[in-house]
Amino acid sequence: MDETIETADPTIDERYARLMRATYRAAGEGYDAVTMRRLAAETRMSLAKIYEMAGSKDELIARAHAGGMQALRSDLERHPPAEATIADRISAALDRFADALEQDETRTRALMRAMYSADPKVGTTMGAMGSTFGAIIDAAIGDAEVDDHDARVEILGDVVNSAILQWIHHRLDASGVRARLRRAVHVLFV
Repeated sequence: MDETIETADPTIDERYARLMRATYRAAGEGYDAVTMRRLAAETRMSLAKIYEMAGSKDELIARAHAGGMQALRSDLERHPPAEATIADRISAALDRFADALEQDETRTRALMRAMYSADPKVGTTMGAMGSTFGAIIDAAIGDAEVDDHDARVEILGDVVNSAILQWIHHRLDASGVRARLRRAVHVLFV
């Protein structure tokens, strides 16, 4: 994702978009580099206004990540994978997701740490991310009929979450995540 924060609502407050861009940039230096004081200084906003827009650091970082997922979704909807089988198309879509783990590891670790935090304020963003993930998989499936579609996509999402947590805790590297996701796709969609 670049520093352009995609939003579904074009009427969004420019200050909010500025805050999301600043949060995304700061996350590029790691989780601890994202501080409310730094964001306030960079965006020329008061701490009170930032807390009004988002109640916690993790919520801000998670929302910044949601913009990147939305951009991936839009890209896949415009240019769906062209592989011959459903499983190969889904694997191609998930490969794009796994590529981010290697391409921008510091930022991705910060974003994922926030996404998987216990902060209840992140819950709404996680729910939206679940919908975005489903749309990403649907773009890969295309017009094909899949038995038990919702259950399969939900289980695949659970595997993705598990693999990401393993990656966050350095138990899997990006290639291990990619391999685990490919195995799950093979079991669920072949």
